[in-house]
Amino acid sequence: MGKAGKALRNFILSIPDDKINGFTDGEHTLYKDANYRLDNQGLTTGDPQRYNLQVQVNRERETTLSTLKREVGKTVATALVPTAEN
Repeated sequence: MGKAGKALRNFILSIPDDKINGFTDGEHTLYKDANYRLDNQGLTTGDPQRYNLQVQVNRERETTLSTLKREVGKTVATALVPTAEN
């Protein structure tokens, strides 16, 4: 596994539990480090609705890994999380 892969794994493992519980509506960043961010992209359309969570590469001036600078803004992982009603 390369540096970017290790950084992604470490990022995911470092997300505090309180950041991935009790989601609110609307698009916003839930957690970030120097290289990645976990964004809530809002609710999906259709039934049942789910929260669209995405791990994305941070902006070029923020990321510390040169291999990620050409991947700025790209989604590297997606999770569709059921709402409390589901």
